[in-house]
Amino acid sequence: MVLARREQFDEAVGAYRKALRLNPTLASVQFNLGVACLKAGRARDAVLAFHAFLKKHPQEMRAHTLLGMALVDSGEFVAAIEELELAHRAAPQDPSILFPLAVAHSRSGDPSRAAALLDQLRIAAPGNPRVGLLLGLVLLREGKFEDARRELEQVRTADPGNAAALAALGRLHLRENRDLEAIPLFRDALKRNSQDAESTYQLGVLLDRNGEGLEGEKLLRRALELRAGYADPMYHLAKARFRDKRFKEALTLLQEAARILPGQEAIRLLLARTHQALGNTPAAQAEFAAVRKLKASVVERDRARVDGEQVLIP
Repeated sequence: MVLARREQFDEAVGAYRKALRLNPTLASVQFNLGVACLKAGRARDAVLAFHAFLKKHPQEMRAHTLLGMALVDSGEFVAAIEELELAHRAAPQDPSILFPLAVAHSRSGDPSRAAALLDQLRIAAPGNPRVGLLLGLVLLREGKFEDARRELEQVRTADPGNAAALAALGRLHLRENRDLEAIPLFRDALKRNSQDAESTYQLGVLLDRNGEGLEGEKLLRRALELRAGYADPMYHLAKARFRDKRFKEALTLLQEAARILPGQEAIRLLLARTHQALGNTPAAQAEFAAVRKLKASVVERDRARVDGEQVLIP
């Protein structure tokens, strides 16, 4: 059923693109193209379509909401927050905005804001099972493993086939370094939702580090197919290439990953080491300098806290 619907949306994407080629000024078709891309799992294409629509209709809040959802799906959480906060100010109690906005804040490392939005969501949409799922993920990100387990197990008990709950429990076991318990949960989740890029990536990492490198690499590549511009699997594939002394291949992957996530210290450090291994001394020195700057920035942010709240630093 999921596959059939996805194929139907793929057909709709083709039809809307054909209509736009015939008449590029049809804003409603541009909007519908974005919706079809989003439902077809083509988040980056949806982002482009909604951006094009909003150039002509910048006040259309539904388009800002859907753009934010597409940005969440493509892993661009900071940009997603900007769009969704704009829509949230216009409709503070709209559950369709509250949920993706809470997801974006949780994924961007702001669990306090995510929890506050979840409290609003409980009032706006009482009994919504997605609230328990997201609360479990927020608790997981805060390191409250037992509280997270309780919330996630409640979701799974209510719906044993819930792919998102299975994947979240897999992440919980992953955080607890219980790889052998996490692996079957991710496999089970992917049987129910084969389009989940993050679970595909995480299972690939788990298999790679537990002696199943061939299947692990296959899954990491699959994650890149599912989500364009997904830097995490690029980094892990690059680590494998570096380990095998295939430095040029590692360099290509790392340069793209660093372009997508320039503030990710681990990526920049491995990029520096790869340049060093290839004898690219000036490039290596520049990357090592960037790593030092990132470390200093983290220290500065850690110091800029007042009563437990982070102060924004220009």
